[in-house]
Amino acid sequence: MKTPVGILISGRGSNMEALIAAAEDPGYPAQIAIVIANNPET
Repeated sequence: MKTPVGILISGRGSNMEALIAAAEDPGYPAQIAIVIANNPET
């Protein structure tokens, strides 16, 4: 079972995109459960 994690972002979300790409790997130990942004455009 993968560990559910949350991502807090501000800015463009480029680090979030990298984390999502990594989480798509079956061997990655976490699943992105929620993303919270302080920028409504993100």
